[in-house]
Amino acid sequence: MHSRNYLQPSPSDPSILRHQRLHPLESIWEGTIQEEVLTCRRHVDVLHLDAPPELIVPHLKKSGFIRVSRIRFFALDWHLISALVERWKPETHMFMLPIGECTITLEDIDIMTGLPIDDMGQAGQYSWGLACLTYLYRELCHGADPETKEISGAIFILRIWAWERIKSVAPSLPDPALHDNALLGSRWSNMR
Repeated sequence: MHSRNYLQPSPSDPSILRHQRLHPLESIWEGTIQEEVLTCRRHVDVLHLDAPPELIVPHLKKSGFIRVSRIRFFALDWHLISALVERWKPETHMFMLPIGECTITLEDIDIMTGLPIDDMGQAGQYSWGLACLTYLYRELCHGADPETKEISGAIFILRIWAWERIKSVAPSLPDPALHDNALLGSRWSNMR
């Protein structure tokens, strides 16, 4: 391997990531496939446009979904999502970025969505935040397969996380302050 003055697609020690040769980023780097943009299995960009009907609010509260129901419209940026999936390493459940390794944590899910993360002891509630994060990790690992063309799950979380953690890809917020005890994800509602 010859020396290059730019970022390599994988660690210098190939034994660290045993599936690296199967990763889409490796194929793009070697020129064996063209970069493709992933799409969603369910082609809807809207979580919901209006406040939930009053009739279901008590059920949303009981199930732990009331806070996440306050997050409004999200148009998904499939180029950003595809770029992040290309940098996802299934072996470590980490994104390998020029700034280092990073990942979406259960705490991120909590502060971005308000989904319950530790309510296993309460009747009728589950750790929906953990379920959501687990499914997101599963889909990121699935998306790391070069044959994959579509992913699903709570992809909006990936977009919120990227905008919060990687400032260079985030749009400018007109008013970055959170209001009325709003979730971190709420401040990105209606942003494109």
